[in-house]
Amino acid sequence: LDVLFKIVKSHVGQLVVYLTQETLTRPWCAGEIATAYQCKTLKAVAVHTPSFKRSNHPNLSQAVINISIVESYDITASLIDEAYDWL
Repeated sequence: LDVLFKIVKSHVGQLVVYLTQETLTRPWCAGEIATAYQCKTLKAVAVHTPSFKRSNHPNLSQAVINISIVESYDITASLIDEAYDWL
C-alpha cells in the first residue's frame, strides 16, 4: 500500500473513484481517497454505479473493513470521514 499511496501523491492529477456498494468499505480504497484529499491539488471524480447507496451516517469510516491496515500510514478514521465527504 505504501507504493500505491505514494503514486497517488506524486503521479495522479485526477482520481476517478468507481463507486460500488463495496468501494467505501475497502481499506485500500479509503487510503487512496484520503491520500488524494490530503493533496488538496488533486481532483476527484466519483462514478456512481447502480449498486452504490450513499449512507447518511456521519462516520462513513465505520464501514471500512480492517481500517487498521491504513492507520499504519497515518490515515485515521476522521481523515477518511473528511475525504468521503469531499468525494
